[in-house]
Amino acid sequence: EFTRVGPMLTLYVALATAAMGLLRLDRLLRFISPVALSAFTTTAAFLIGTTQMKFMFGLNIKVSGFVQTYVEIFKNIKDTNLATFGLGIASIAFLFTSKILTRKYGSKYKVPDPGALLLVLVSVGLVKLLDLDSKYGVDVVGTTPSGFPSFRSPWESFSSSSVHTKLIVDALLIAAINYILAMAIAKSFAEKCNKVLDTSQELLALSCANLAGSFFGSFVAGGSFSGSALISAFNASSLIHNFVNSMVMMCILLWLTPVIELLPKVTLAAIILVALPKLVDFKRPAYLFKVKGDDFVVWVLTFIVTLLTGVQWGIICGTIFSLFTLLYRVANARVTEVGCLPGTSIYRALSRFPDAKRLDKVRMLRLDSSINFANAHDFESKLTAALLSCREKPKSSKKKRKVFDKLKAKFAKLRKQKVKSDSSVQDSSSQSNELSSLPLQNGLEDDADASQFCFIISCEAVNDVDSAALAVLMKFSKLCSDHGYKLLFSGF
Repeated sequence: EFTRVGPMLTLYVALATAAMGLLRLDRLLRFISPVALSAFTTTAAFLIGTTQMKFMFGLNIKVSGFVQTYVEIFKNIKDTNLATFGLGIASIAFLFTSKILTRKYGSKYKVPDPGALLLVLVSVGLVKLLDLDSKYGVDVVGTTPSGFPSFRSPWESFSSSSVHTKLIVDALLIAAINYILAMAIAKSFAEKCNKVLDTSQELLALSCANLAGSFFGSFVAGGSFSGSALISAFNASSLIHNFVNSMVMMCILLWLTPVIELLPKVTLAAIILVALPKLVDFKRPAYLFKVKGDDFVVWVLTFIVTLLTGVQWGIICGTIFSLFTLLYRVANARVTEVGCLPGTSIYRALSRFPDAKRLDKVRMLRLDSSINFANAHDFESKLTAALLSCREKPKSSKKKRKVFDKLKAKFAKLRKQKVKSDSSVQDSSSQSNELSSLPLQNGLEDDADASQFCFIISCEAVNDVDSAALAVLMKFSKLCSDHGYKLLFSGF
């Protein structure tokens, strides 16, 4: 059934991938953090190794999953094929020995490690000479179709519109997951090799590969973690290796399929297992634990989810964890009180620089992030807390209160005198002149300039303020005014 429907599904996946490229959906990949990719790469190495363990023991296990696989292996450990297990151990030892010798004697002349190629030839020869597959039950690749598939249009097998509708829906989901996984693999190895990844070009490559393959009855093409691990292990650093791989594959399909049929699966498992340690990186979480706690949590959660649920859910959950971390950082307002270093005009955080001192009658707060509706309430809470924590009460507010109390008492007295007698207008006028002669305005201005407590908010790190944040700043300005404090902004 799949050979009839599969090519059409592959064609729809190609078209969906091309549409993603035209809509520039590759930009969404920037939300997959390097931390999640690091955890994903390390966990994928464990998962790939787990899939090869049944071949190492020569067991026929149908289950998948990290925990389930090892449970089944331990349940059936008594059925281990000793010939297969021995060949696997010998293959791993041979590959490690080849690596050591190549590193010691071949590095001077830049000779690549021939261990994997020699192992394939030797293991095929042993199966042929000793009949390991028939006499000792060593599992081999078996029957492999030779030649190239024939050209045929993917839509010629069926024409049901209901099937097309279902395939289109499935193709959209497969295209999205296939692209995310392929890009996660590509970004992981690009980061390890210090390469720049063009995500739009990768979309085009996936689309073209699936489009061409759909006319030859192919499955959906995507990234391969085990294949990428092997390429990385052999230090292939250019696209020429793709050309070489294609030529070798063509020769195998045309002339060497009888040889490949005798290749033990345990040999392939050994080659993959030896290549996997380069993917494991536990130094990264140790570093994150020291410098950034929330990134360490994302790494651990992505590692655990990928290990227990698989690669697909692992990268999806890792992306979700990264987005939650990003939202937390955006919503968490960072307000730092700064002080002046003695003998300088340099201002630093009081919490980090013990020598920094507050200026007299000045409280300086530095906003270390932009203000938006997500963190405006948090900013308001922290600014208000800083204002209310001031132990020093401004003298100007007491003086203002005394002046206004005197004014209130005198105006009340004047009203009573006006009701009793009209003749008191003259006295009232003289009293008003007396009140107006008080140095109220000048006294308040001089006092504000001389001794008013001042709040300074440094906004050098603020590059955006939305309407909700503006309302918070205006509310805080009014609060400062009500407490008799002067509010200033710098760096806007």
